[in-house]
Amino acid sequence: MNTPSTTVPVELPVSLKAAIEDIAGTDESHVSAFLLAAAAERVAAHQSTAAFFAERRARANPAAALALLADGGGEDPRPGDELPLTP
Repeated sequence: MNTPSTTVPVELPVSLKAAIEDIAGTDESHVSAFLLAAAAERVAAHQSTAAFFAERRARANPAAALALLADGGGEDPRPGDELPLTP
């Protein structure tokens, strides 16, 4: 499969490029492959996060959440639940 591609010039700090070369090897094709994999990983993480929050938002019940917050509780704090004293 031949996926269409494009070239994107990227300016990297010298220290970051050196670190990438250490990980990927000094060959430019290895550096390009490393950057491609890193970008693809970040895009996938972003899309997964967006899907997660979209699903949570779809099943949210704001009225029930507000009712829970307005309830005020019904029992005293248990031992160990106290807030620490500030100096």
